[in-house]
Amino acid sequence: MLLQSYEDYSSILGTLHKEGVLFGTTYSEHGMKILDLHGTAHVNVEIRVINFILMNEGPLKIITGDSYVMRQIVFTILQQHEFEYYPEFHTNYGAFIVHDKTK
Repeated sequence: MLLQSYEDYSSILGTLHKEGVLFGTTYSEHGMKILDLHGTAHVNVEIRVINFILMNEGPLKIITGDSYVMRQIVFTILQQHEFEYYPEFHTNYGAFIVHDKTK
């Protein structure tokens, strides 16, 4: 299938996501947008995080899980884009709240 437009691409991705083919999830909880990276391959994290932080208003939440590598990838991206971040809870270093420093 040859995709002719952004709408075609978006439609295919939406279908794959609804069918559970794509890993990682974006959703809202109590008005906060959340990106859950569980199951996302490290190679795909950069584009997902960049899109998430640039396309949504903060505060945001990013769930990395316990993966040290995943956290380092996310932290590097957030620092490059001048976002502040901190653990959601002092006992949970697998979820981070993100704020844009410039706003």
